[in-house]
Amino acid sequence: MAATRSKSRRRISSPPSVKAHNSEDELWPVETTQERQMWENVPDSVLNQGVRDRSPPASSQEYWDAIDATEAVEVESLVETDTESSPSTSRNVSFAFSNIISTTGSMTSLETTSTSSSYRVGRKRTFDYTDSFARSPTPASPSPKFRKTSRRHDKSSQNPSVSVQTELTRQTLHVPPSPSTSDLSRPTRPQSSLRKSSSTAMNASDLARQSSPVASSSTSSAHILSKMQGLVTAAFNAVTHSSPSSPHSHHSTPLPVPASAAGYTVIAHSPAAQKVMDQLKLPWGVQYELARGVCHGRWTWQDVASAELDKLKESNRASAHRVVAVMQPGVTSRASPADLALWTELDREEAAIIENRGRGLGLQGEWREDATWYGGKIQQIARLVKVEDDHTVPFKLRLEKMEKRKSNRFARFLGSRRLLQISIPQKLAFEGPKVMQKLHEFLQQKFVLCGRVFVPFHAKDRKVYLMEVNQDYGRAADLVKDQHRISLHDFVEWHNSVSLNMNQPTNKWITRFDLGLSVTIPVLQFSQENIFNIPDKVARLPPGEKASAEFVFTDGSGFINGAALSLIARHLGFTGRPTALQGRVAGAKGLWILHPTDQEPFGTPKIWIRPSQRKIKYDGGLHPAHLIFDLVAPPRVSIPSRLSKYTIMNLSHNGVGDEVFITLMREGLQKEVEALTQWESPQDMLLLWHAINQAGHVSGAKLQRLASGSSRALGVSGREFDDDESEEDREEESTPESSARDEYSGEPVNMYELVLELLQSGFHPLGLSLLYEKLRYIIKKKIETYIQEYHIAVPRSAEAFIIPDPCDPPVLEEGQIHFKSSQNLKDPLEDISPNILTGDVLIYRNPARVPSDVQKVTAVSHPRLSEYVDVIVLPAKGSRSMASLLAGGDYDGDVCVCIYEAAIVDAFTNARLCLPEPADFDKVNFEGSVERVEELYTRMNSMSPAHAQSELQRTLVSGLSDAGVGLYSKFHENTAYAFGYDDPRTLRHAFMFAKVLDARKTGLKVKKEVFAKDKRQYDRAQPKCMQSKKAAESESSSTSMHLRRPSSMPPFVLDKLLEAGAKIEAELINRFDSLKPRNLETLLDPNLLQPYKQAKELADHFKLAGVGMYAAELKAIEKHVADHIERYRAIGAQSHAPARSRGRAGAKPSSSREWRALSRSFDEGPPDLTLLPKTMCLAEVKASCAYGQHAKMAWAVAFRSLCALRAAASHGGAVVFAGAFADAMTMSSAAARVLSQNRAG
Repeated sequence: MAATRSKSRRRISSPPSVKAHNSEDELWPVETTQERQMWENVPDSVLNQGVRDRSPPASSQEYWDAIDATEAVEVESLVETDTESSPSTSRNVSFAFSNIISTTGSMTSLETTSTSSSYRVGRKRTFDYTDSFARSPTPASPSPKFRKTSRRHDKSSQNPSVSVQTELTRQTLHVPPSPSTSDLSRPTRPQSSLRKSSSTAMNASDLARQSSPVASSSTSSAHILSKMQGLVTAAFNAVTHSSPSSPHSHHSTPLPVPASAAGYTVIAHSPAAQKVMDQLKLPWGVQYELARGVCHGRWTWQDVASAELDKLKESNRASAHRVVAVMQPGVTSRASPADLALWTELDREEAAIIENRGRGLGLQGEWREDATWYGGKIQQIARLVKVEDDHTVPFKLRLEKMEKRKSNRFARFLGSRRLLQISIPQKLAFEGPKVMQKLHEFLQQKFVLCGRVFVPFHAKDRKVYLMEVNQDYGRAADLVKDQHRISLHDFVEWHNSVSLNMNQPTNKWITRFDLGLSVTIPVLQFSQENIFNIPDKVARLPPGEKASAEFVFTDGSGFINGAALSLIARHLGFTGRPTALQGRVAGAKGLWILHPTDQEPFGTPKIWIRPSQRKIKYDGGLHPAHLIFDLVAPPRVSIPSRLSKYTIMNLSHNGVGDEVFITLMREGLQKEVEALTQWESPQDMLLLWHAINQAGHVSGAKLQRLASGSSRALGVSGREFDDDESEEDREEESTPESSARDEYSGEPVNMYELVLELLQSGFHPLGLSLLYEKLRYIIKKKIETYIQEYHIAVPRSAEAFIIPDPCDPPVLEEGQIHFKSSQNLKDPLEDISPNILTGDVLIYRNPARVPSDVQKVTAVSHPRLSEYVDVIVLPAKGSRSMASLLAGGDYDGDVCVCIYEAAIVDAFTNARLCLPEPADFDKVNFEGSVERVEELYTRMNSMSPAHAQSELQRTLVSGLSDAGVGLYSKFHENTAYAFGYDDPRTLRHAFMFAKVLDARKTGLKVKKEVFAKDKRQYDRAQPKCMQSKKAAESESSSTSMHLRRPSSMPPFVLDKLLEAGAKIEAELINRFDSLKPRNLETLLDPNLLQPYKQAKELADHFKLAGVGMYAAELKAIEKHVADHIERYRAIGAQSHAPARSRGRAGAKPSSSREWRALSRSFDEGPPDLTLLPKTMCLAEVKASCAYGQHAKMAWAVAFRSLCALRAAASHGGAVVFAGAFADAMTMSSAAARVLSQNRAG
């Protein structure tokens, strides 16, 4: 053993002695002499903080000797062996990135343990999942290959403090390898001296509480323990910096080409700066904000050196929002309530990570003043930027502001700070395959942020997700905060074990990561013995034929008992027990509905899972995260539903006349506009407020902000779709929370909220030009959206989850449905059972692209289904699943629309079933074989560790979307217009669209020659009636001709709707314009002019008394206002906007920043006023002066003050309350009914 150890030590290359902790020349390589000298100017008191009392080892030999003295055990060499019972080699995960067994636990108690009586060995990394919910740990299944290792001496367990400290220390020694090695590598150390620890890793506070007779009687152990952290840190630095090939030796500029070429791309990092930040123990939020400032060019790492970083040492809440003020002295920083909430949440997560009890998973009660806390609510976002003038590194990443919006299982397990999300610009997918190939190559690297290494592990649509692994770049790991990080391999094994899921197609295996990234909240932990497996119900098929999805009646659905549903309802504060829940649990996804017999509200929670729901296989004991039911959404009925262009084309093709749609459009628009234009009496302003609130969904949006990403799970919002805005259109740092209003002027960003605040301040549309113009804008946009997007409301319609008939045997016949709601589906004055449907109805799932996607069925009321409320029950009998008829749907959470409007239903006729043609449709149009996970790993077995990891990353991020989905949607619309809705070319493109949409799961790709032919024939400019507003703007510059509709065909329904809509719009807008007074533009509110008038009178009074200071200060205010009027006009001219147009109103990010700077400058000046502020409110005087000089500018910079002045002058005065109360307030439907009745009376 001694010989082996000596040989290994020689491999360390005799790192230099560590003379002093602030020796930049030896420990922290820098880019230039200038940078080194700059850092040498940093005071020693700063550089040495936190390491003063640590004694560095003279060499790596002393370091290892110290480790050996502390462990006091013998360790044999780790030797890989094959046994006779080993399975076939092809199933072994022999590409594992390191030959050294990982001892690193995760932040939720994913830890490796062993005892003197049993030990775990394996080629594949295996884990004992310590149950952080008071459950005994259950071992994972053993690996087919194992390693020999010595058992601990029995006496090693007698000193838990020493063994725990050893484990704590060694877990943080993640020495970054050279770019050719993997992220699982450890510091160069003889393998003969490595073994698994005999005790679970613990945090520092737990270590301090450890006590034992042996430990307390030892006089040397305390001394050894006290020096251990210093020994580890100094030896770590010496070892890692001795190798010229180490990533630490790369330059410290933000995006160095050498680092990228070697497999690392630096997002933002400087080794020297990182050393200071770590020594000062700056919280992660502060480090992130410093790095973000570098990314945006607001300062450099050199600027960080001269800043007073010791002012940012407190918590995230206390320090993160002060970064700008520290880095740019003289610039004031204000923390909004949303920002403080985010930084407070980050502090909670940090404390939970250090505690290491799995608290982030949730369901462990109160934590840091949050009664039902769970983690993972913060998003770290980087935006991909294309570098046009750099051909070696064509992309870079730019950090954006953290957001607190939603939570998912991965973020709760790892911790929010361990995940990074990259946003990909939408237009990148249209720049050709070469650009996409470069992007895929770019994403096969590792990414460095503040010395931490992030590795991509999943891609979906325009997002790529990265996790922080147990590796460091240019920094020493923190012995407390970094000890529980895990590797990419360990993470993959925890989520979707390779050895247990070898038969999965690789593409489906990749998409299983979607389960952990779904927006969910933890609501209930099941005991493993109460999770049951039940079979699916399938249609009758010929003997030996396997049932495909369309023949599975229960595809995606399982059961949950009444006790579990009641517990979840109480946990979430629901007023009633839900019938079904969409969620994720134990490797399964889908919809769980109330068990047909086990419906009692009290008892043991139980859940039943079907094979169609099982997406990931686990063996042995499950980790607590896998036992927790992660809620996606409860059932929710939306009334009424709205049509779309796809539904209108379908209904028209199947017999519904054009006049039906025109009538619905006219009636819907008139109803909405009428509510916005009745202003006769004072109480009409209350109803106008209510109408604006409903039209803009303002109260709902505020409620969603309060829910902070859990609105859908709590049932207060519908399905969350990613917006279609390009990255360039998205305003920097715009989030529902942080951008609610301008923090200086007080102006709401949302147009609807702005109008509401003007109304509740006492303004009238006919007395304030700003209010009138904003109302006109809202009405016009509402009409345009209604017409151009065909969002036509159908009064007698609703949408809800679909579920299969739960009864055994089923009670619904083929062609029947059951729909009972907790809300009234029909007018209670006209129907004796308004909450349940009977008779003929239409049912469909969006988007309906082929004639048979909408089905006419019969709604019935069945007593055995009376408990199933707020869901649409479909039959579980017949030749195939009814859900599959509805655009290929299933029961894993699909929402369907039910129309019971007689004018539509009576005219509709069912179409024949449309199926892809020819029978070998896939073979004719697509290519690509179905590779299974076993084949992927067999291929990786033949690679080096570095190439194996690169291949794994390439595979994991292969789900990036391309332009195919959008183009085939366009092809379908063009052929439907030119050739007919049921033309074979139209049907083919509908099926092509569906296949391309599922390409991530199937692995199929459109053949190049097929795509080229389709694009050549059908990639034409769309007809005007098919274009959305955004598409119309892009098509306006297109030179391609659209496909013409033959004159022999009847007029196209969307053409007729667009023509009728234009007439309706003109009629309604003309009616609105007729209400405007002629002098409205020049009309000024005297109440807003009063403060400035009073200030002038006081100035004259003081002047007569011989005091000229007051008049001088008023002159300073007048000059301040005049200067800002000029700036206002200049910004308006640059942005080509006649009036201020910010945020969602359409301003570009650059001009929006200028508007914010303008309101901030106006708010903070003028300086050095002493007398005037003692007699009057300075903000009101400035606002009043600006209003009299330039009303539009005044509203842009002093919105809050002007509203306050008007409210104070209104009849009865103003009522003052905090903004948080305003966000929670709305007008009840009962109050609206009373006001409407009073108006009518």
